[in-house]
Amino acid sequence: MIKKILILILVLTTLSACTRSAKVYEPTLLPTIEPSVQPTALPSTQAAAEFPTPTTMVMESTLAPTSAPTQKPTLKPYEPFSVYSAVDGLYLRTGPGTFFMATTMVFPSDPLTTNFVTMGGEWLNVTTVSGESGFVFIKLLAEDDNIDSVPRKMPDYVGVVKGLVTDSQGTPIQGVGISFSQEGTDLIINSDKNGEFYFYHNPDDVGQWTLTYAAIACESNVWVGSDCAQMKPEYTGQVEPASLIISLPYTGEPIKFIWK
Repeated sequence: MIKKILILILVLTTLSACTRSAKVYEPTLLPTIEPSVQPTALPSTQAAAEFPTPTTMVMESTLAPTSAPTQKPTLKPYEPFSVYSAVDGLYLRTGPGTFFMATTMVFPSDPLTTNFVTMGGEWLNVTTVSGESGFVFIKLLAEDDNIDSVPRKMPDYVGVVKGLVTDSQGTPIQGVGISFSQEGTDLIINSDKNGEFYFYHNPDDVGQWTLTYAAIACESNVWVGSDCAQMKPEYTGQVEPASLIISLPYTGEPIKFIWK
């Protein structure tokens, strides 16, 4: 009996050992942790107060006030007018100078329509009642203050010698008469308000001309008054150079005279 019990114990022990060696270990799953406090939904009014809805800002560009454009004064177009001769028998010439051919003669009763004044201010281009155009010497016209409003331009199809008269400081001298002479022919041309003088001639003219200081007009700015009685202290009446010779056609720089 005791022997049977021992055998039975031995058998049970053996089975127990076999059962442990055959055990399968499976991965252990972690328990799911439930939150202890559930989130409480805020009332709609409270949520709106604590978390306001973002406001979309519309940025409008601020433009500076548009100022009305400044209207520039409209220049009144030049309107030709009539002038009249102050002498009986004023020559109408083909060019601005006594070397140009005279085509007709006009009288104080003949209206002359103004076109333009030549550079230098001594000759006026006009048109007669019959439609003929030409040049007349301004100082032989009846006085008319409107002459200053006539536009100035360089005439076409002429030769020209340009000059300038100033003092030693560069100030323009008006009314200085420069003589252009050649073999007994003598022509005096006066400087204008800008101190400039223009000797107009035919384009095909050639030869040598002598230029010298010849006279000073009463409207010159070298005088103390308008009576031509006394010169300003800074002017002694000496012009340099005293004379010079040029050849036509002249292509050099403007001729300069200095009044001292």
